[in-house]
Amino acid sequence: MPLISRFRWLYAIASVALVSSTNAAEPPAEPILRIDPGEHTAMIARIGADDLGRWLVTASGDKTVRLWSMADGRLLSTLRPPLGVGEEGKLNAVALSPDGDIVAAAGWTQFNQGSTKSLAPDGFGIYLFERTSGRLLRRIAGLPQVINHLAFSPDGRWLAATLHGNGGVRVFATASGQLLAEDHYYGNGSFSAHFSGDGRLLTTSLDGQLRLYNFDGNRLTLLVKRVAPGGKQPHMARFSPDGKRIAVGFSDTPAVNVLDGSSLTLRFAPDTAGVDANLGSVAWSKDGAALFAAGTASMSGQFYIRRWNEGGAGAGSDWPVARDTVMDIAQLPGGHLAFGSKGPIWGVLNAAGQKVFFHVPVVADFRRNPEALRLSRDGAQLGFAYEKGGQPSPVFDIPSLSFIPVTTPGLLPPQIKTAGMEVSDGLDSFTPKLNGTVLKLNPDEASRSLSLWPNGEGLALGTDHNLRGYARGGSLRWKISAPGAVWGVNVSADGRWVVAAYEDGTIRWHSAFDGAEQLAFFPHADRKRWIMWTPEGYYAASPGGEDLIGWHLNRGKDQEARFIPSGQLYDVFYRPDIVQAKFRGDDISGLITITATYKSDENGDF
Repeated sequence: MPLISRFRWLYAIASVALVSSTNAAEPPAEPILRIDPGEHTAMIARIGADDLGRWLVTASGDKTVRLWSMADGRLLSTLRPPLGVGEEGKLNAVALSPDGDIVAAAGWTQFNQGSTKSLAPDGFGIYLFERTSGRLLRRIAGLPQVINHLAFSPDGRWLAATLHGNGGVRVFATASGQLLAEDHYYGNGSFSAHFSGDGRLLTTSLDGQLRLYNFDGNRLTLLVKRVAPGGKQPHMARFSPDGKRIAVGFSDTPAVNVLDGSSLTLRFAPDTAGVDANLGSVAWSKDGAALFAAGTASMSGQFYIRRWNEGGAGAGSDWPVARDTVMDIAQLPGGHLAFGSKGPIWGVLNAAGQKVFFHVPVVADFRRNPEALRLSRDGAQLGFAYEKGGQPSPVFDIPSLSFIPVTTPGLLPPQIKTAGMEVSDGLDSFTPKLNGTVLKLNPDEASRSLSLWPNGEGLALGTDHNLRGYARGGSLRWKISAPGAVWGVNVSADGRWVVAAYEDGTIRWHSAFDGAEQLAFFPHADRKRWIMWTPEGYYAASPGGEDLIGWHLNRGKDQEARFIPSGQLYDVFYRPDIVQAKFRGDDISGLITITATYKSDENGDF
C-alpha cells in the first residue's frame, strides 16, 4: 500500500484530540513532530564501525541512529528507536557488530519521564536493529540505569553494556539478548568497555578503577582491578590490536596512559605537552603503530585529535577537526580514523590527518550570543545569528513569512535589568537568584539564558533541560521541557511571548501566560531553507524546506518507529494561513476542513 494511503489519518491530526499514553512503561502513542534535516541536530555521543570499514553508525542526543556509507559518506538510513518527551529516547551509546549486520543502541531508553528515581517496570533497554532493513530485532530490557557504552566481542557473539551510577557492566548474548554475566559493584558510572581478541573484557569507571575480566561465555572473572596513575576519572580504555597494551584517557586530566595488557601496570605516558584540557577518548590504528586521543582539548578555537607514532611512544602531532568537544574516535582500515563531536560534526581522516569526509552542522548555533536574539515589540519580527558569537542574520517576519533586511528598526534584545529586579548568578549557574531568592533547579540543570518580563513582572529562564517562567517574587509560574539547552530567551515588550532559541537549532514562541508552545521555526544552516510550524503540524516553508520536519510514530517499545516527512502530506499541512492565524491568536478550528481518526492494523502498522 502506498505510504500516503497508509498514513492518511495524519491529514486530520490537528483536529483530533490526542491523549498521551497513560502507561508510563510505554512510549507515547500520539504522533510526535520532529526535526529531521538529514543530519544529526544534537551532540554525536558515540560512533561505531564494522571491521572492514564499510559502514559507520552515529548515535545522538537527537534520539536517532544514523548509518553512513564509508565509500562516499552518504546517509544510508536513519534508525528510530521509540522515544518520548524530555530525556526519554536520547542515545548515549551505539555499536556496530564486527560483520556489520547488527546495530546496538541505548541511552535514556525507558518510558517513565526519564527518571532513574522512578524506574519503569522493565527498566532501561538496549535496542538491536538489523542494519539492512532497519527492523528492530529485539529489545534487551531490565537494566537499572542509563546505558553509557556498548561494545561487541570480536566474533559478535557477545554485547557488553556499561551503565551510569553504580550500575556497573552487563554482558549479553547477541543472538538471544540473554544476560550472561554482570558486575554491579562499581562506585560510579562507567563510560567504556572493550573486548580483546582472547575473550578478556576491559572497563573503566569514574570510581577511579580499571577492571580487567576474563569472560568464558558464562561468567566474568575479575583478573585485575587497578587505579591508573594518569588521573582519578578514567574515561575510555582500549586494547591494542594484539591485546598486549592498553591505552587510557581521562576526563579529569590531560594525561594519556599506556598500560600493560595483563597487569594494568604503567608502561609509559605519551607526551601531552601543551594540552589544555582532557584527551578522554582513545583509539589505536588497526596495526597498533599509531595511538590517537581527543576530547575537550582545543587550540585557537579548534578541537583536535592528537596522534602519536610508535604506539604512543613517539612524537605527537595535532589534527584540528571540530569546533566543539570530540566525543568519540574509531579506527578504520587503511590508517583512516573516524570521529564524532558535540558540534554535531562527524568526519573521517586519512593516515595523514586530511579530511576524507566532513559533515558540518545543519543547525544554527545560538550559544554565547544572547543579545543576538532580538524581537519586535509584538514578537512578530525575529533577529538571530546562525553561528556562536556570529553577526545577526536577516530578520524573519511572521506577517509576510519571509526574511527582511537585518537593518529593520525596533528590534529589542533581552531585557536583563530593570528597576526593582536584580538577577545574580544568572548564567551558567546551578543557583541563579532573583532579588536574592535562589531559583531552585534540578541537580543537573544550569541556567543558560534569561530575560525579564516588561515592567519587572517576572523572569524567563532557559536552562539545560527546561524553559521556566518565574513570578516577581521567585515562585515558579510554569516549566516546559526543552528540546535541548535553551541558549537564548527574550520576552516580547508587549508581554505576550516568551521566545526561546534551543540547542536543536529551533526558535519557538511560547505563551507568556503558561509557557505553552504556539509556533516553532527552524532556519537551516545553509541560510536558504526554513520551516515554521504549529504544534498541530500545519506549516509554512521555503522551497525545499517542507521536509525539514516530520511525524515520528512510536509503535510500542518493541518495534522500530516510523517517520513521515511533512512534505508527503503537503496538500493538507502546508497552511501558511494557519501559521499566521496561530501567531495572531485566532481560533484556528474554523480553518481546518478535514477530519479523520486513526487505528493500527493487525501488523501494528498505522
